[in-house]
Amino acid sequence: MKKFVLISFLAVIFFALRLPALNSLKPEQVLGGDAEHYYLIAKNISENGVYSESGTIPSEGATWRPPVWPFVLSTYMQISDSFSFIILMKLIMELCLIIIATFIIYRIYGNSSIAIGVMCLCVIEPQFIKYSTTMLSENLSALLILINGLILLYLNKNIKNVWLHYLFGMLSGIIIITHPVAIFYILLLLSYYVWMLYKSGLILKHTPVFIIFTIFVLAWPVRNESVFKQGYYITASQGATFSKGWNDSVPYLYTNTKSDLADEGLNVAKYLHTEEISKTSQSTLGLKKLQTHATLEFIKQADLTLLSEIILIKVKSNFNPFPETPKPGKIESAGSLFRLLYLLTFFFCLSILVSKHKLVTNNVSLHAPILLIVFVYIAQTFMSVAIYTGLRFNAIYSLTLVTSCFLVWLEIWKQRHYFIRK
Repeated sequence: MKKFVLISFLAVIFFALRLPALNSLKPEQVLGGDAEHYYLIAKNISENGVYSESGTIPSEGATWRPPVWPFVLSTYMQISDSFSFIILMKLIMELCLIIIATFIIYRIYGNSSIAIGVMCLCVIEPQFIKYSTTMLSENLSALLILINGLILLYLNKNIKNVWLHYLFGMLSGIIIITHPVAIFYILLLLSYYVWMLYKSGLILKHTPVFIIFTIFVLAWPVRNESVFKQGYYITASQGATFSKGWNDSVPYLYTNTKSDLADEGLNVAKYLHTEEISKTSQSTLGLKKLQTHATLEFIKQADLTLLSEIILIKVKSNFNPFPETPKPGKIESAGSLFRLLYLLTFFFCLSILVSKHKLVTNNVSLHAPILLIVFVYIAQTFMSVAIYTGLRFNAIYSLTLVTSCFLVWLEIWKQRHYFIRK
């Protein structure tokens, strides 16, 4: 009965928050930019069974987008390609995944109040609300990342559950080909998972988990190489994102809201010979190779002062919870407040980890969510240096952060006597 009440409570709150926006939805609010590209690819998969923007021949341009979200969207379009219907199906999917996450929390803590608390925070998280009525993949990524982290929390307490090990490996691979920007976070989770197995003497027993992970990660790059014969890659945007994150204009144009303003063609024009450019195909994958090569040349030739300036600017913006260019609206303001709370919690967690406070060392329930928060910020920092991040890229961690922060502060409140001087 309790579980039924919990599910009903989830459903009522989730749809009560989202349905008013759904009723007033207009096409121009749903499509545009990246969202429209996802829509076109999904529509073509639905109509022609081919990963392309149109027609029956696979296109290089379509591989600009990682594959999971277009395939999910295409399943909705098998029924109807109405914008309102697709968004409704998206909301139902999000509801189902939130229910799964909530039940994992319930199984970990055995407390329905904690589970309901996590659910309430997830459905009001501003960045999650922001992307609920769009065709973008941020919310799917956020939910998969949350569930994967919760599975790791569960394994931290009950490492003998074999099926959860395999689910963790599978989800880790799926997340990378859903949103490749999460790769550093997933690698950190896997490192912690290996440490857990090593401590328990179970590494050899769970070797298949890493095989499953590798299969899921490599499936799409292998497909791309077999179709286009131009190398193994998850997304054709790799060259452009690398180039946008490393060029002369980054110090002047980079912000955490418009992090991709830097000219992706600047390095090609400045650091490659005309002959090399003319010999290379100007297709999507040809440009990807040129941009990658030219950006490596920029890094090789740039002085240390400029490279350090670029790194510092990107890392500083990554940690800034406030938009660096104006973004008006109540959701944006609330998003800034939540991000500030996450950041303060991160610094608090970091301080007690570094100090080896007995509150952490003696408390397994606190240790794991603290590590999730720290892993998120380390992963964001790595990605900001490798290419760039920004408020949108970092939104995929919103649900993991709000859940982990809630669990951390709840446990600290329970154990507050550790901070009271005798």
